[in-house]
Amino acid sequence: MTDVEATTAELLAEKPALADGLKELLDVDAAEETWTYEDVPFDSGTFGELVSRGVVEKRDGEYTLADREAVRRALGVEQETDEEMAGTASGSSSAGSFFEDISMPDLRVQRPVATLGLVGALALVVLFRVLPWPAVFRGEDVVLSGNDPYFYRYFVHQLVEGSTGPLDFSIFSAVPDGISHGEPLMVAMLSWVSMVLGGTSAVGGVLAWFPVVSAVVTALLVYVLAVRVTEDRRVGIAAVALLAIMPGHAFRTGLGFADHHAFDYPWLALTALAVVSLVGRDGRERLDWRTWAWGVALGVGVAGQTLAWDAGPLLLVPLGLFVVGAVPSWVRAGRSPAREASVFVGGLGLAAVVVLAVHTQWGWHTRVVALAPVLLVGGSVVLVGLGEVARRFEVSARSLLGGEVLIGGVGFAAVWTLFPAFVDELGRGVDFLVSTEGIAETTSIFSGELGSIIGPIFLFGFALFLALPYMGWALWQNYRGLAPSWLLVGVYGWWFLLLSVIQIRFAGQLALFTAVFGGLGFVHVAAWVDLAAYPRPFGGSEESGSRGLSSDEDIEETDDLEMPERRQALSLIGLGLGVGSLGILNTPIKHSQLLIDESMYEAARFMREYSAEREWEYPENYVFSQWGRNRVYNWFVNGEARSYGYAQSNFGEFLASADGEEWYERLRDRAGFVAIEEGDMSNGGQAGTIYDQLWSDGYGIETDHYRAVWSDGEDSLRVFTFVPGARIVGAVPNGGAVTIDGDAEIDGDSRPISGTIDPDDTGLFDERVPLPGAYTVGDWEARVSEQDVSEETVFSPFEGEAHWSFEEGSGEWVYDQAGGLHGRIHGPEWVDGRNGPALAFEGQSDYVEAPIESLQEFTISLWAYPTALDMTENNDFRHIVHTAGGSILIFEDNGRISFRLPGVGSDRLIADGIRTNRWQHVAITFDGTVRTVYLDGEQRARDEVSVGNLDWGGQIRLGNRFETPSEHGYAGLLDDARIYDRVVSPAEMSDDSE
Repeated sequence: MTDVEATTAELLAEKPALADGLKELLDVDAAEETWTYEDVPFDSGTFGELVSRGVVEKRDGEYTLADREAVRRALGVEQETDEEMAGTASGSSSAGSFFEDISMPDLRVQRPVATLGLVGALALVVLFRVLPWPAVFRGEDVVLSGNDPYFYRYFVHQLVEGSTGPLDFSIFSAVPDGISHGEPLMVAMLSWVSMVLGGTSAVGGVLAWFPVVSAVVTALLVYVLAVRVTEDRRVGIAAVALLAIMPGHAFRTGLGFADHHAFDYPWLALTALAVVSLVGRDGRERLDWRTWAWGVALGVGVAGQTLAWDAGPLLLVPLGLFVVGAVPSWVRAGRSPAREASVFVGGLGLAAVVVLAVHTQWGWHTRVVALAPVLLVGGSVVLVGLGEVARRFEVSARSLLGGEVLIGGVGFAAVWTLFPAFVDELGRGVDFLVSTEGIAETTSIFSGELGSIIGPIFLFGFALFLALPYMGWALWQNYRGLAPSWLLVGVYGWWFLLLSVIQIRFAGQLALFTAVFGGLGFVHVAAWVDLAAYPRPFGGSEESGSRGLSSDEDIEETDDLEMPERRQALSLIGLGLGVGSLGILNTPIKHSQLLIDESMYEAARFMREYSAEREWEYPENYVFSQWGRNRVYNWFVNGEARSYGYAQSNFGEFLASADGEEWYERLRDRAGFVAIEEGDMSNGGQAGTIYDQLWSDGYGIETDHYRAVWSDGEDSLRVFTFVPGARIVGAVPNGGAVTIDGDAEIDGDSRPISGTIDPDDTGLFDERVPLPGAYTVGDWEARVSEQDVSEETVFSPFEGEAHWSFEEGSGEWVYDQAGGLHGRIHGPEWVDGRNGPALAFEGQSDYVEAPIESLQEFTISLWAYPTALDMTENNDFRHIVHTAGGSILIFEDNGRISFRLPGVGSDRLIADGIRTNRWQHVAITFDGTVRTVYLDGEQRARDEVSVGNLDWGGQIRLGNRFETPSEHGYAGLLDDARIYDRVVSPAEMSDDSE
């Protein structure tokens, strides 16, 4: 063994990682007779050691290997043929094929174990994403998970519905305002795919499956990224397996969870892979088409993630941080930053052009988002230029880093001063990031009742804790030497950890890089317990790892991993289950938390059918609910899932209010349903609140207007509609409370209802019931139908439409015991009457006014005691009963009774016999054709008329009101007035006249 061979072997024993660099040095030395320091892949310290120890010697101002063959033997590399050396010299072997360059899995017979491992890991990815299958595909319905996916479903459906077919690319410019500044690329692409696969009927399936497709594509890119960085296929397979079971990524890419995050991940992974493939190559290599292909891939990735989401610029920050760290590293290693970063900057420039073009042409995104890639390109160019200057003038890397920080501060200050509108938009974005509250995904990964350690475990299992040391190690690798690939993935990992600490929504992005570092950590730990060889970054080889050999053993290189022995395989499986156990357990739990459960789905189906049967149109069938479920309900019921803003702003206030009547008036023309779950109020709801009333055993009967129409089997979710409510009115003979009992009908089921009614001061009660059913009040029963609660039907143990007994004797109201049509007293005084209290009218605009329906058949009866019939010369009659549609009953000065029909003209029926200063019973009837006048039970006049619909104008007055005192005003007493919605027989008349 020569001195050079022994020295090289000694160096390799001390620093196994030198092997790859020395192999590359052999190629350089074979291609060139002499070469410079810039041509070799070593930092200055390592290169100086090679020179000082005699492995490299100086010749004619440049360098060469002291003994090429000795170095080759120390490395165990066979001597190259002339053809191989020629290929090396031409540069053809440095690039290889494009697919070899990106370390894609080679599905050839020669690599069955690696292929099998990758396929198995990808199968895990699919398996842990399709767990929600039964909850997503339910009959003909595709039930997406969560609430926000229905927002995208709404817009995709709208675009597809308005398109003409798969070749209609106008959908990209037709993205509506609600999406164009949010997730335009996602909605446009999913719309186009839906059109290709069948139109509107395919929308549900496309949105359900795209997260799973995204997960598989992302996993493949993560595999390639991990292999590219570590040069170890075992790490790539482990990374994919960890990503498969990582809850924070699995639930966001689960079947049916069509959120924008799943769409973002492939663009992010592609960007990271493209950068690694560009900066991981030797900057001295020829820039062939493969390198430019990676530059284009970088441009596509950056443009994609920028256009996919309005927070896309946050995903670009790691690229800027990478440039800040990489430029000093290149300078320190004697590399040209301009040469190393040329294609990288070109890719960013391509992205900037694409994003600006789309923003200008289609109006996608705000200026802040559209200019983000431009700022990234500009900043990168400045930093690379600064690095070139530093290199030429031999400025230290530390001083260069300080200069970068200074220039960055100056640039930020310039933007802040010169572009205030831009800064305002940027400020709103930052404020949303750090200040948004009340939404689950805006909390931190360390928040929650379980504490700061358990929180991340539920999102990452043990993977994050396994990955953290290696994330720090990656940055250290670039600090101690030139390792731009490790710098990039390290920066990505730490950046998304920071964002996840602020908002949990970034946990999915963090999962990609946690998988890479976790995969490296898994293989390293396996090697530490002697189950595998150390991974390549730690001096091992992937092939030896399959046999559980130590890194310093003599290993025969092969083209594939080898299947481990049974005992070793079981041990590796056990280690894998230990690392992934919590992820395996928590991923199904995270899926289940997002699923639309059976009761919610059945409630939505019921409301859809209920609405269709009644031919309701939006907003008649709008569903008012908690905002976190509002889009789900409304999509299935009315197809309007664009916004939950109204529910978010009002539902909590609605539940906490004690005024059901006020909210009924607000909501009855705004909504058709209220969907409420037990626990919708965190404190259980105060007594008397709407929540308390709707969730009581009375099923909302106390609210008067909220009709329970559906309840799930466990009675954990109820659906209500708005109704006027049927009215049950009556009197309590002996005072005190009265009990109302019954069986209410809710979705075909009978539910027992019980409650207490408190009468007013007169002993009368007027209770509204919003539920159809049979109710018992004392010994009297009312059977209330669905039509009755919708039409405000009145139920009373008393006969008639209204009965004012005048028994109150005081106050400003006369109470209707039959229909609850209480009359307000304006002027008349209480006096002793026929058999108790009565009202005295003085003819000075005295009247009693009450509401009334426009009856088409009726009987009006009352007791009258006129004190005067004579009038002035201008007034020859007095109003006894008057409506807004005209007079009905009039006493004339000559003792005649005039009967007119309201709202149909002035034709009148005349009867004689009214006298002053005596009580007389007067009754008039109309059956739609025949009018009749009775006096003291005796028919006095009758005729037939042909008229249209009668119009009472909604009001009835006993007496009348006038601007001029005594004009047609009734003078006398009135008592015991009744109105029926039918013609009363003479026998019944005699009962009233008692």
